[in-house]
Amino acid sequence: MSWSESWRKWLGLSREVIEAFDSVADSYDQWYEEPLGRYVLRAELKALRRLLPSAGVGADVGGGTGVFAASLRSDDRVVLCLDPALRMLERAKLRGLDVVAGVAELPPLREGSLDFAYVVAALEFIKDPLRALVGIRGALKPLAPLVLMIINKSSPWGQSYMEAGERGDPIFRHARFYTLDEALGLLRRAGFEVDKVVGALPDPPAVIPRGEPRLLAPETAPSCGVFFVRAVVRAASQA
Repeated sequence: MSWSESWRKWLGLSREVIEAFDSVADSYDQWYEEPLGRYVLRAELKALRRLLPSAGVGADVGGGTGVFAASLRSDDRVVLCLDPALRMLERAKLRGLDVVAGVAELPPLREGSLDFAYVVAALEFIKDPLRALVGIRGALKPLAPLVLMIINKSSPWGQSYMEAGERGDPIFRHARFYTLDEALGLLRRAGFEVDKVVGALPDPPAVIPRGEPRLLAPETAPSCGVFFVRAVVRAASQA
């Protein structure tokens, strides 16, 4: 089976999810312009900046409209947006970002070519998360980090999104949420070694905090809305 045939196979498995994201592409970023959305974006970017290298070529896997990549790119740090939702990628291109159409399970990236990768609230929408993490692993250079952000299933944020999905929300009805332990287990099975974990959004979604967003250790704040896990490829790893 050729790469393009394999990609179409995985695309077919995820078609409903891709169409859901494409249907909201034009309005997707509006939430980040609201008070709570602006705070969340600040918190998540703060965590990514702390955990990612300051230079190199990396991929925003499931990068969609490029809202994170646009803030993280610099003269020294190049960020590619990888996503199968073409209308979302069109929005990223309008930001002047380099985009790659494809799926994480079979990323169209040269093996061992990336200095880093990050995944922000995208694993929740991938049908085969282990296959996706293995695919990302293959595109990373030795010891290059992957930063994975999950919505904490065991938090008020996770509960809110799960309830939205149960009510038929066009996006969150497709989501599958994870606890921190579940995410760590997937990373280890995919051949990664966990390096650091930080939490963000310790307040419930009904609260808009003031001041600088806090990043917390998971053992002191197990109900954080999101967790960021930095992991590197284990030597001679096997999934």
